Amino acid sequence: MGLFRFAMLAIAASLIGGASYAQTTAEKFGQMPETWDAQLSPNGKFLALGCSPMGALAVCLYELDTDKKPRLIQGPENGRLEAVYWASNDYLIYEIEAFERVDTVNGLQDLNLRRMVSYNLKNSKSNILMKNVGGFTDTTGIDSLLLSEPGKIQTSVSYYLSDDGVTGRRINQQGQSRYIVYEVNLKNGQAKTRKTSNRTISNAVHNAQGKRIAEIERDFRKKEYRLISLLDDRKTVFENTQTDRAPLYVEGIGANGESLIANFDDGERFGLHNISLKDGTISPVLFNAEPLGNISTIDDPFTNEVIGFRYTNDLPGREYLTEPFIKVAADAKKALKSDSTILLSWTQDRKKFTVKSLKEGRPAEYYLYDLATPSISPLGGEAPWLLEAPLGKVKAVTYAARDGLEIPAYLTYPPGMENTETALPLVMLPHGGPEARDTAEFDWLAQA
Repeated sequence: MGLFRFAMLAIAASLIGGASYAQTTAEKFGQMPETWDAQLSPNGKFLALGCSPMGALAVCLYELDTDKKPRLIQGPENGRLEAVYWASNDYLIYEIEAFERVDTVNGLQDLNLRRMVSYNLKNSKSNILMKNVGGFTDTTGIDSLLLSEPGKIQTSVSYYLSDDGVTGRRINQQGQSRYIVYEVNLKNGQAKTRKTSNRTISNAVHNAQGKRIAEIERDFRKKEYRLISLLDDRKTVFENTQTDRAPLYVEGIGANGESLIANFDDGERFGLHNISLKDGTISPVLFNAEPLGNISTIDDPFTNEVIGFRYTNDLPGREYLTEPFIKVAADAKKALKSDSTILLSWTQDRKKFTVKSLKEGRPAEYYLYDLATPSISPLGGEAPWLLEAPLGKVKAVTYAARDGLEIPAYLTYPPGMENTETALPLVMLPHGGPEARDTAEFDWLAQA
């Protein structure tokens, strides 16, 4: 039977059946994804499955191991639902993005606002979070799940004061910063100030219980930057007193909560490093005995500790630094024959995981992995109606520009034509940018 037992869950892939009529190319390839995310509750009893049965991104909420019909959570009429994750076993959070007309110091303006919304599993009510905190276009992001305080989360905002001390104005690198930590009540959405830092504290690091373990102190006028440990009576563990920009960016907490993982670029160091909060020792983070460059990390929301890192080659990729994540990712990739495997969520006891399986040029598929069994169960797919379709092969290629510069690209062939020597018509699909790139992931437009 191999490593896994493949199991079937009592989950409908969507709330609405697929079309029974002959679809046009646009209808076949241009549909919203049937599944776009999969997030387990901390206790593993609920699954928030990204879906789109009504033609827009939504969340289908399933109670696992029951025959209950899923609940449907939709975004606002004037905006869209962007992301979903769990705050606790009783509260789901989803992010929304919407345009609103806002009264600003420069008059009425149409602004793109991002907000978190809590969903109460007991009464199915939603509340926009932090509505009583004004002046910010983006209030998404969680500092701490406050595991010891059910029904609350901790978040923060940081901004800069202009030279004359007026708040709410455009960030002024010559001014001082203000950093505010909020405690957010998930039942009513109200936020209250938990801690306001003085003008030299621009950021801080908290553990999953909300305890502050380090602070970042910056003075732009004096070009000073200090990382201060709060584990040992405000001990400075790193400083740079000749910098106009941040010499490092803290990514998360290291093992056992006694160190920080940070991306350095201070002229002396570059890439991911571990900073001891006890004695200030700085050492590179190694993977396969090699130091890692400047790279994004993956945190465990239940500990705020760094457990891996993310990158993009031909496909988005993840590598994990601790168990059981290393084993789960490797076993799932082998069982699913994936080109890339991404762990999307896991239970607090690290026994169940949701997995996104990627193959070059193919729609993504989503699975539930049970480490105890072990077994793996399909949850849904990005475009299951195309699984049997003759999709074109995607190849990474390079071509020379007029000045000789080699430019990377991805070439999608008509189905079955990847080995032809016949010259084929070419359609160019430039991507946005400049900080953008294509990958070999499923591209509905190129395939269509």
